[in-house]
Amino acid sequence: MSDTDKKLTVCVAGGAGFIGSHICKRLKDEGHTVVSADWKKCQYFEDSEYCDKFYLVDLRVLENQKIVLRVATGFSTWLLTWVAWVSFSLTIL
Repeated sequence: MSDTDKKLTVCVAGGAGFIGSHICKRLKDEGHTVVSADWKKCQYFEDSEYCDKFYLVDLRVLENQKIVLRVATGFSTWLLTWVAWVSFSLTIL
């Protein structure tokens, strides 16, 4: 199996939003295992359409981040779509 054929397990924090859910769907369509974590359910797709596992957690809460990190231990890749939200929040403080 070449590196381009290698399938990953990917956790997308903020995966239920517009950008995150479309990233998840693209990765899932390419055959990767996708885990999504967000504070709300996706309004664009059913869970099974865009991810293999969905965690309904508010990642702004430290304890929830710890839960997801425990679940994500060993994942090959993390895509953090909520980083933009954090950056925006810090600029308005």
